[in-house]
This record gives sequence, C-alpha cells and structure tokens, in this order.
Amino acid sequence: MSSNAFRDYLSHHVAPDRALVVDMSDLAFMGMCGLSSLSVLSALTRDAGGSLALICGRPVQRLLKAAGQESMFDCYTTLDSAVGMWNAKRFLA
Repeated sequence: MSSNAFRDYLSHHVAPDRALVVDMSDLAFMGMCGLSSLSVLSALTRDAGGSLALICGRPVQRLLKAAGQESMFDCYTTLDSAVGMWNAKRFLA
C-alpha cells in the first residue's frame, strides 16, 4: 500500500473524540513518506479532538528515532496497552 493510500484510508476514520489506533507491529519497512502520512493523521486527529496511537514494531521505532520524532507519537507495544492508555486519558480529562 502506498503512503497516500494509507493516509487516505485512515483519514476517513478520524472522528471527534475518537482514538485512532494503527497497528504497524508487522510492518517490515516504513520510509519518510509513511512518516509524513503519520504526521498528517496526527494533526487531523488532534484537530478533531481525538488522538492517534501507534502499535510500533522495530522498523517504525527506528524511523521515528532517526527522524527525531519519537516523542511526537504515542507508541505502544500491544493493542491492549494503546486502548488502555486512551481510556485512562479520557477518564483523567
């Protein structure tokens, strides 16, 4: 899947007060175009009052670190941890 198709597909799932959880744990490679798509999705979810949570494998973690953007995204190792953190944030807000 191209980064544009990836971004367009996920953009349709952005909604107010919704956490968008993207499981990329099995992804073998992600380049800068994929990172750009994640940045767009992050802005869209934030503007809608929601959040973006990533389930990251090593390739995604390495790219985020190399680009100096690891603190820009909420990365988790499992779906349960991503959903649990979003629920905790909603409860505390």
